[in-house]
Amino acid sequence: MDRRAHGEGEQVSANPSTPATRLDEAMAATETTSADIANAIGMDPRRIRRLRTGETRMLCGDAAALARALGVRAAWLSVGDGSAR
Repeated sequence: MDRRAHGEGEQVSANPSTPATRLDEAMAATETTSADIANAIGMDPRRIRRLRTGETRMLCGDAAALARALGVRAAWLSVGDGSAR
């Protein structure tokens, strides 16, 4: 699997299969919880948990806000386009 550097030695893969898996992976790489992200971007933590499980579809605004908070590209997060950073 192609791996890209993320942060200080953390790794995220270049193209996991779904927005949910990319979000989960980016959050794990940054050791960020749903509550951390919710506080940072003003999103309900339940929505973030639903995005992580794939229960809720990721909208463009969600991807942009989450990507900024996680330090990844919104295009990568939402559709897997290109690299994470």
